[in-house]
Amino acid sequence: MKNIPLAALVGLLTIGSALHAQQPRGSLTIEQLVDIRHPSTPIWSPDGRMVLFTSERAGTASLVVSRTTTPARPGTPPVTTVATGQVGNPFWSADSRTIYFTRDGDLWQVAPSGEGLRATWTTPGVESSVTLSPDGNRVAFVRASAGGAALVTRSLSDGRETEIAQDPSSIGVLLWSPDGARLAFASGSRTIRHEQTPEYSGSKIIYTIAERTPPEYAVAPASGGATVPLKVPPGFGGLRWLDASHVLFDRQGSDYKTRSVLVAEVTSGELRTLFTERDAKFWSIPGQADPTARPSPDGKWIAFVSDRDSWDHI
Repeated sequence: MKNIPLAALVGLLTIGSALHAQQPRGSLTIEQLVDIRHPSTPIWSPDGRMVLFTSERAGTASLVVSRTTTPARPGTPPVTTVATGQVGNPFWSADSRTIYFTRDGDLWQVAPSGEGLRATWTTPGVESSVTLSPDGNRVAFVRASAGGAALVTRSLSDGRETEIAQDPSSIGVLLWSPDGARLAFASGSRTIRHEQTPEYSGSKIIYTIAERTPPEYAVAPASGGATVPLKVPPGFGGLRWLDASHVLFDRQGSDYKTRSVLVAEVTSGELRTLFTERDAKFWSIPGQADPTARPSPDGKWIAFVSDRDSWDHI
């Protein structure tokens, strides 16, 4: 540490005190900026009486419940912080009586009042991508292990588990079918590390590029059984269930001039094209427009953003 003359140090302290004293009223301090809370990700309870959201302050996330109607018990505050620190992937139980979230690789639960905070389960492995079944009785999740990743379902009532699939690289994009009988998922994607030392920056500076390989898609019975690979070539995305027996995909051509919407039958994995559009120049809808095909509730129609004449259409 450099030595600072005493007179200079006293001068700096004096200047600092003067600046602090001259600070105009109503200006923000660092402490006030740090104390700002940033709400995000509102999630309605199934009964429509509460909204769960994440509140972040100084890098620490909290789960907060806001009631939209009169509380069931007198004295219950309209806004309640139910969990703080290392909270992720929150969701409601089907009866709106329990909030689930992930923490430290396990699933936790708490009542909307903030009572009963506890781990739903504690296991040696790390679980992620916890997804509730349509009936609210089970969850599907990915469990990491030395052998890669496993897709597992677990009963919330008795903790009984069923392993659905394994992959040495990765598993993700978990989607329950509308009837809860099957799970669609992606697997096999991995990261390839590339290192470059361009001449313009010299050999001592290494640039790292992470390439993510495309996944493979499959469907498996939620109770366990044979996995059906979906015959989807690279370049597809937007996996969604159309009905209990079919899933939708979108594909953009490598030349950025063609876009297709396809449906796969989940017992055979066979694909058929529902719609294709081509643009002589390029397919120009930006990603933030979310042009992905969306099925109607009865599974008879799809809605999507089209670029058929170089103008955006629904």
